[in-house]
Amino acid sequence: MKIHHIERSVLLPYAVSDMFELVSDVDSYQEFVPWCQKSEVIESTEEYVVGTLQVQYAGLTERIVTKNILEPYEKIEMNLLQGPFAQFTGEWRFLDLGIGSKATLDLSFDVHKHVLMSLASRFIEKSVEKILHSFVRRAQSQLVECE
Repeated sequence: MKIHHIERSVLLPYAVSDMFELVSDVDSYQEFVPWCQKSEVIESTEEYVVGTLQVQYAGLTERIVTKNILEPYEKIEMNLLQGPFAQFTGEWRFLDLGIGSKATLDLSFDVHKHVLMSLASRFIEKSVEKILHSFVRRAQSQLVECE
């Protein structure tokens, strides 16, 4: 089993609380996250959210279910419950910069079939950039910049 790790960060002119709320709003992912055909919260408490995403790419459709542990305005820890990965964990971290925030997306994963590993890892690496930028664009259209 080979675990792949990807980490990307972006500096934003938005409050940490606003970015945390935007990322934790799983129900709205279908509106702006690439390849996400459907997104839905299955269960939600103050401590966690169980959400499902239906992702379609190149004619393949996959369902990904994660339990997201919420530490308000600091991080969201994602743990795979169901999906095409042998292993998948992720974390969004948010840092208050006073004049904005830093958002970091950190993913570790392995796929079930080694034949698909190189294809999956390359696709996921490219996808992380695109997904991160989709959140930036969503923030630009939904949030008010810090003053």
